[in-house]
Amino acid sequence: MTSWLNLDANGALGPEPLQALSDGLIAVSFLAIPAALLYLYRRRDMHRPGLTALVVLFTLFMVALGLAHLVSFLAIWVPGLSGTEPHLVLKALGAVSALAAAVTLGVLAPRLLRLPSRDRLQAEVAANEDQLRLLLRELTHRCKNLLAVVHAIARQTASRTHSVDEFLDRFGARLMAIGSSHDLLIADDWQGASLRMLVERQLGDHAERFGDGIAIEGEDVLLKPEAVQNLALALHELAVNAQRHGSLSKPDGQVSVSWEFCEEASKLRLVWQEQGGPPVEPPERSGFGRSVIESVVGRALEGDVALSFQPKGVRCEIDIPLGQVVSRG
Repeated sequence: MTSWLNLDANGALGPEPLQALSDGLIAVSFLAIPAALLYLYRRRDMHRPGLTALVVLFTLFMVALGLAHLVSFLAIWVPGLSGTEPHLVLKALGAVSALAAAVTLGVLAPRLLRLPSRDRLQAEVAANEDQLRLLLRELTHRCKNLLAVVHAIARQTASRTHSVDEFLDRFGARLMAIGSSHDLLIADDWQGASLRMLVERQLGDHAERFGDGIAIEGEDVLLKPEAVQNLALALHELAVNAQRHGSLSKPDGQVSVSWEFCEEASKLRLVWQEQGGPPVEPPERSGFGRSVIESVVGRALEGDVALSFQPKGVRCEIDIPLGQVVSRG
């Protein structure tokens, strides 16, 4: 034991045992630190492209030097081990890894300094949670409104149809009109939808007549979601009526859909005008489509609706308050 410790004449440790003890402690530390670092890296989900490269290089550097010191420690029992080729390779690998880690840290330092602090991350998480709760409340509100609309459409359609097939045909078409408006809203993160695209969607079954039998005029306007949904129903009913009884039932019939801003009245006026179809006579009773256009849409938009059955063709004017407009142009 005494010979292994290499005590001097005064009973103190000589340089070789001190070096061995140092190499052993350094080897254990250099191997333990990377293990702890990798454990924290995985558990804290710190995956970043630059940070990952830095962690890998630092781990390689620590492991290489740890193994080099371990070889120096083992050289006490195997004197010829120190200074051998494996020992020198480990030291060289440690040196190269240290240099690469230093260079990478210098390159990534500005980017790493921009990483959010813990307090900032907590604040962002709290803000995201508040935003999520707000979106969930808004989604619940919109779902309730949509279900109420669908329920009303189902009841009114059922009361005005005489067979199951007729009900399914008309009810399905109205649901598709609502669904089409929702597609436009989803495409713009539910912020609104283009009035021009809304008109084109509701007249999509007659797209081959765009520019000839169907004229769409007006600057592009972004409407709020509620206006989009209700206006989609009105345009659908007008298009269906024109296809069955109006100008779209004739090859030479024409439909004009135009809109313009009335600044003095703070409103957007949309005009649907038919001509060239069969002679128009005022209906004896109000159907569901007319009720939707005159009552439901008017109340929902808080605007005015004027539907007239002129002999040359149906005309519908819908005044939309500017409060329902998100942007224009």
